[in-house]
Amino acid sequence: MKKLSLGVAVGLVAVASTGGVGLARPSRAVAQQYRVVDLKELTRFQNLTVVAMNDKADVVANAYVGGHSVVVVVLGADTRSPRTVIFRTPKGFNNVSASGIDAEGTIAATAVRAGGWSVPYVGYSPSNGHTWFRLSVGRRASYQVDGIAANGDVAGTMLTSKGLPGRAVEWKKFVFDLESPYSQAERLALSPGYTHSSASSIWSSGSRELIGGVQYKGNRPSDRY
Repeated sequence: MKKLSLGVAVGLVAVASTGGVGLARPSRAVAQQYRVVDLKELTRFQNLTVVAMNDKADVVANAYVGGHSVVVVVLGADTRSPRTVIFRTPKGFNNVSASGIDAEGTIAATAVRAGGWSVPYVGYSPSNGHTWFRLSVGRRASYQVDGIAANGDVAGTMLTSKGLPGRAVEWKKFVFDLESPYSQAERLALSPGYTHSSASSIWSSGSRELIGGVQYKGNRPSDRY
């Protein structure tokens, strides 16, 4: 299995070749060989920031063109024929930024309107382009997406009217429901004595799932989930 790591430079993905000796054995004389995939050259976007990568070497990045943002997905970045998919800002919004990509290439993103109102989305990459799906929030408030697990479940944060963290939330993916593939935002429980929370990441493996984040007393971060 190939080892993947993000390069130091923005928009670079360093891919270790299958030949050579792994970095875990530095005493060997044969150094591990790498090739570098320059995503800026591949996608033609100059202002490109890599956000995340999945186990299939699908890469998601945020890019900026003419004052507007787009999401760039490179499927199979470590192959000789990667496919690039451009997710343009959803209609009615000024900017969009991705925060993760799941095992099937679905991305999680936040779209922002003028005035700062933010809405959670997931994006699919079918062979003929891309599709946005707006996540259901259940109540009127700004939400930001903070991560997506390998199984497609999404973690995010409901924001207060002042743009501060309100409550960490999760959207569960419904595998067999194509019309409504996600649940409404479900607020995560708080530990006793805490009043607010925010999510930062989500992880899943089989039946296990963990969501990382911060709990608050007042407006100050105090403890982690």
